[in-house]
Amino acid sequence: MNDESSIEALERWEVSHDKSSEILNDRPIITYSLQWLWKAFTHLSKTRTYGNGPNRIQHSEVLSYCVFEEIDGKDRRDLLYCVQKLDDVWIDWVNKKNEAVDDGNAT
Repeated sequence: MNDESSIEALERWEVSHDKSSEILNDRPIITYSLQWLWKAFTHLSKTRTYGNGPNRIQHSEVLSYCVFEEIDGKDRRDLLYCVQKLDDVWIDWVNKKNEAVDDGNAT
């Protein structure tokens, strides 16, 4: 399932249940020029391993993705940088969410 079909499914759910979804209201707007980075991040997120929590996306996974998608040069460096930064934000979000659950304040 790709990201677009997930969003479409949430939008259909909203309409069928006459509700507004926080997920859709809070989602980032990805401009067309950045969609390739978001697509790579969502694909690479599926490769992450878990221990006591989520581990960071491995550089080797990013490089394998670049070979498969024929991404090289500056775009490869940009992708590695952006995946690392998105991963930082995602892991911080998961850790805060888990802390809230542990404290009994799940959101």
